[in-house]
Amino acid sequence: KGKKKKKADPRKLEISDACHALGTACNMVRDQEDAELFFKRAKEGYEEQLGLDSEKTLEATYRLITVSGMSRGELIDKSR
Repeated sequence: KGKKKKKADPRKLEISDACHALGTACNMVRDQEDAELFFKRAKEGYEEQLGLDSEKTLEATYRLITVSGMSRGELIDKSR
């Protein structure tokens, strides 16, 4: 039968949401280094709590790629 899906921890999701918001704010003031850091944290948190294919994970991954200027392949290699 189907694998039971893990329930996300709301506190951890809140932290990931805050990191995403901080990444967005840093990006708006052109602080690329901090924006990259916060988007990376958000991406990792969303992956852990929601999985690789969740909308929030994909959005954070997209933001991280655009802020860092890396290709998706480079980003994947760097995050391992």
